[in-house]
Amino acid sequence: MDIILLDRLYKEMTEYCGEERLELLNKSILKQYIVVDFANLLLQGFYSSALYTFTDRDDESGKECFLLLLNEAKPV
Repeated sequence: MDIILLDRLYKEMTEYCGEERLELLNKSILKQYIVVDFANLLLQGFYSSALYTFTDRDDESGKECFLLLLNEAKPV
């Protein structure tokens, strides 16, 4: 949506509900979100993409599976 339309919608909602009720609605919506700093957000994206590289889709069943390949160290 265009920012002008959102501003108009907010003003209409303020006129209909009142500014106090709309502020309470805004605060209750904000409580539903977890505030995260930027570094943790980057780490979450890194781990998600790294784990996604270990997934593959089985050709026969079509199911997604998690691949983990380990190199065995031979005893010397």
